[in-house]
Amino acid sequence: MGTNDIVPTLRVFNELEKGRAHCAILARVPLPEARYDKLAPIGKSIAISAIPQRSIILEKYGDLAGLKIAIPRGVFVGEPFDSDDSLLKVPTKNYDLSSAMFKNDRVDVVVGAYDSVLFNMRALGIKESDVGKAYVFAAVPVWVMCQPGKINAEQKRRLIEATDKLRENGTIKDIIDKYLKRASTS
Repeated sequence: MGTNDIVPTLRVFNELEKGRAHCAILARVPLPEARYDKLAPIGKSIAISAIPQRSIILEKYGDLAGLKIAIPRGVFVGEPFDSDDSLLKVPTKNYDLSSAMFKNDRVDVVVGAYDSVLFNMRALGIKESDVGKAYVFAAVPVWVMCQPGKINAEQKRRLIEATDKLRENGTIKDIIDKYLKRASTS
């Protein structure tokens, strides 16, 4: 029997690569899309976003030029952002650190999953009035994905069935609402 753990994105990839985990719930961004078997959608998409300080207006990708951008290690946005060396990216350990830097005016923008970033910001006491309008790079679906060759056909079938059942009966939505509730309230 396996275990269920919520861990930072970079650790998820590390656990999968080292074989200590075989499956995870991941956004369909370039790295997982290329490396892992896609088993089943969980019924949630995430907005990969750049969330600015209130005084900053982000209307287009080019508006990121010249800004200090916190991005947690393991967060992948896609092109052109991921390979854009002209942007001033400040790698951080996690959303908590990115949010703390934002709160203390060390960065202008935090990049990541919109709901997760806002959840962490609110946990640090950052008010909605301190945050500007997010620039959304993309909305990507979240799926159960597994390391190729690590689980057999029967295990895949059972994971797909369980995911479908939990999605259809509303359990996944209830879990997401419970843990991200603070991100969607003002």
